[in-house]
Amino acid sequence: MSVAGIFISSINQTKEYYEFIKNSVFDLIYGYVEVKCANKLCNVIYKLSRNSQCVKHNMSYACNMGCSLSAFNQNDEE
Repeated sequence: MSVAGIFISSINQTKEYYEFIKNSVFDLIYGYVEVKCANKLCNVIYKLSRNSQCVKHNMSYACNMGCSLSAFNQNDEE
């Protein structure tokens, strides 16, 4: 690996550490992100960290496989 490649990868790693620490501090100050289950009939609300994958990538979140399948069927009907 070239010196430039090592330098760029270390910058990316430093950026990821900064984002992780920043999100952790925001969790402590402002509280966790509240996410409602993707199933419209389910009323469960979860408190997730800003560092969790579903929050980072803006993914739908379901509490279990039954709710996930029900949400998928609801989306197909619309």
